Amino acid sequence: EEIFASSFAAAAYLKSIDFPKEKK
Repeated sequence: EEIFASSFAAAAYLKSIDFPKEKK
């Protein structure tokens, strides 16, 4: 469960920082 949560958090973080880059 911890690994899944960590992976999900990492994916969300990467998507969060990549979203504005793609929008721009």
